[in-house]
Amino acid sequence: MNSERLRDFRQAAYELLVQAKDATFELMDAVMTTPNASSLAEFSLNPLFKRQ
Repeated sequence: MNSERLRDFRQAAYELLVQAKDATFELMDAVMTTPNASSLAEFSLNPLFKRQ
């Protein structure tokens, strides 16, 4: 049930975004899963952030 709620929340949040939805969502995932990042650039090293 929790995974269903999370999926629904993520879908609703995605629909609220206007531009660069995929890139923004990847960055949000990277921010939430990167421990101890000391700079914004470190988030780009997270495997969840696929943009170059």
